[in-house]
Amino acid sequence: MFKKILFTCSMVLFLLFIVACKPNETDGPDKDTKDYPRFSDISILESVKEEGAIDVFVKALDTDASVHLIVVEKDAKAPTHEEIKKHEAYSGVNIVSYLEGTGTLYKTIQGLEQAKVYDIYVTLFKNNLYAKEFYKTTCLTKTLDEVLDKGSGTNEDPFKIFSIEDLEKVASDAEGLNAYYSLQNDLDLSTKYGKDLLSFVPLSWQTGSLKAFNGYFNGNGHTIKNLYISETKESIGLFGQIGEEGTVANLILENPYVATTGQRLGAVVGYNKGSVVNVSVLGGKVESLVPAGGQAKVGGIVGDMYESGSILRCVSKTTVVAEGNNVGGISGSADASTGKTQTLEIKNCYSLSDIKTNGKYAGGIVGYGRCIQIENCYTLGTVEGGEGVGGIVGFLQQRSGSSIVPTTKNCFVLGTTITANGTNQSNNSGIVIGNRSTSNNTNPIVENLYYADSALVGNQKKPQSIGEEVEASAFIVQYTSLHSIRTFVFSQFLSAKEVASTSSPTAEQIVAQKDYDGVNLKAFGHSDTTT
Repeated sequence: MFKKILFTCSMVLFLLFIVACKPNETDGPDKDTKDYPRFSDISILESVKEEGAIDVFVKALDTDASVHLIVVEKDAKAPTHEEIKKHEAYSGVNIVSYLEGTGTLYKTIQGLEQAKVYDIYVTLFKNNLYAKEFYKTTCLTKTLDEVLDKGSGTNEDPFKIFSIEDLEKVASDAEGLNAYYSLQNDLDLSTKYGKDLLSFVPLSWQTGSLKAFNGYFNGNGHTIKNLYISETKESIGLFGQIGEEGTVANLILENPYVATTGQRLGAVVGYNKGSVVNVSVLGGKVESLVPAGGQAKVGGIVGDMYESGSILRCVSKTTVVAEGNNVGGISGSADASTGKTQTLEIKNCYSLSDIKTNGKYAGGIVGYGRCIQIENCYTLGTVEGGEGVGGIVGFLQQRSGSSIVPTTKNCFVLGTTITANGTNQSNNSGIVIGNRSTSNNTNPIVENLYYADSALVGNQKKPQSIGEEVEASAFIVQYTSLHSIRTFVFSQFLSAKEVASTSSPTAEQIVAQKDYDGVNLKAFGHSDTTT
């Protein structure tokens, strides 16, 4: 028994010896001991920030290895390592793009086609050796819309406007008429629109017929430059018509030219029934081509407000010209039919525009106003008209049968020349209000109306009924009744905190728009507070 056990153990030891002494199959002359360059990290993805682009990050384990990358059409014949390194056409395959570097590649390949699939090949090279295997991946580039995230048109996710093409799509269909929009940057339209180029199609007119915009357009303080519109239709501006639920806000129009032979013309909106808030028109020209005697209804911001509408914290510094009636620095006219109970509003606005017409009713703020409340507004420019010319309102009228009493209060005219160029001396013009009309024994309300360094020129007489206009030798005077005007004026220059502790400027100091008596003025026309 012992011998059997001893024999068995001997056999096991023998077999273990045989296994231990067996040569390793990887040993010998065929073993690959070359020091191939190796990849440490690779990330090659379509760019999420740029259309038609691929973001590349390739890192070699050996920092002195050279990195070579090529981009070819999808499903093209695979290259060799040598062909990748040469990055030249091979076997009928064109190289779309390539990158090369040492140790690390961290770049974006730009200029590729959008929404296209590409094959990408990468290899390493060091000491006359390539990577043991090249790296291959596939990428689908993104489109501009995918990169920019154009939004869905809701309040939380508005359509984003980056380009002229994006602007042209605003309110261009039934969905867009009620959508939210957000301007992302300044736009210069002169590359596509101009006198010798095209005329911009007013938003809400794109379908060929006028549709009211009831969405929300937020300019985010950006500027649209060189808007050019030359039309024969009515209701013309950047927007043709804004409906009762529509709003245009926080926008600057710089150097616009808008003109039409039809009525209702404004740089921002031709026909406004909604809200225009914190919008400025700087430079350019608004030109009505309605013949003399016709209803032009043309304004620096809005052409006409009817039945409803508001214009708040807006600035007009342009030229408004016409031959017809109802011309204003902010709005040409404002009115509502009998039975309406909603007052139209123009508040906290000012006009530095030059206004000229040979027709009736020209005003620094509004040419013709019924059912309108005008508060905390001022003008600093020139106003010229045939009759019914005023620094704030040309003609303020109580509509017969209407419960809405038109109101103009806390307004002033500063450094303005009001010219009545008509020959009919029975018609009135005034420095602040040209004329006003009573109906049903109801007078339009006029309160706290002041002027300084202004004059009425022409043949027409100042209306006897406008006794509320008070000349102030220095614009700000120490009367409680002027506190609201004082607050408004200072809100154009100073923060709310500074208003309470700042000495009052003279009219000359306001006109100069410069620092005075140690007071630092804010940018003119941008209010930190409203009243």
